[in-house]
Amino acid sequence: MKNFFLIGFISTIIIFLSCGKFEFSPNEVRIKPEYRDLNAKAIYKILNGGNKQSYKIGFIGDTQRFYADVSEFTEVINQIQDIDFVIVSGDLSDFGLLREYEWMHERLSRMSFPYLAVIGNHDILANGDEVFREMYGPLDFSFIHDSVKYIFVNTNGLEYGFNGNVPDMNWLDAELQTGDEVRDILVICHVAPYDRDFDPALSNQFANAMARSEKLLLVMHGHNHNFQINTPFNDGVTYLNSSSPKKDCFVVLSLDREGFSFQKIDL
Repeated sequence: MKNFFLIGFISTIIIFLSCGKFEFSPNEVRIKPEYRDLNAKAIYKILNGGNKQSYKIGFIGDTQRFYADVSEFTEVINQIQDIDFVIVSGDLSDFGLLREYEWMHERLSRMSFPYLAVIGNHDILANGDEVFREMYGPLDFSFIHDSVKYIFVNTNGLEYGFNGNVPDMNWLDAELQTGDEVRDILVICHVAPYDRDFDPALSNQFANAMARSEKLLLVMHGHNHNFQINTPFNDGVTYLNSSSPKKDCFVVLSLDREGFSFQKIDL
């Protein structure tokens, strides 16, 4: 009889506890309304900022867990005049967790201008790609501003098992086909096609697509954390690798009708 009452008591406690609030899971996706569609909100601000003869774009990537360094970056770039917006070349998070995304956005949103982000390989871990979609929007997207087309493309092939679908070359090829409304094109990604984490079956196809585009100005990417600018395929296409804030620098890219120039800024 005692055992019967003991079992009944324990069962009651379990049922009572199960009716309470569930504990937080690091993999949950409950996005605050103000943290949704961040790329679309940034694009809206950029498009409504008016047209100019030239633009200055901050460029950084691989912010990951370097919160103090990112805070320093936002303080420094806020002191630079005429920055129009900032591009983050991926790896906002380290493990793809919602709280990491939130912590990073809290810091990046301290900038005086909008920022755009492309997804990085670390951002895909756990259910990070779902978090990215909810917070920032589609993994592949583009927009046109003042005759410049910005194409953001997911190139993190390793995280998809090199399945031949990342990057989406059909989508990218279509985006590179433009009319007279586009003067120049910038392609922004995380993993460059010459990196071992890029799907090897698509590397040459990607590079050839870049080389065929007569309007392409630059491929902007991240992933290896170190600032670098080069032409790895000897085809005239320039690849610009952003720096991680942990490496104590970032890039300011200047665009005008004559092309582009850049300045490396030390933190």
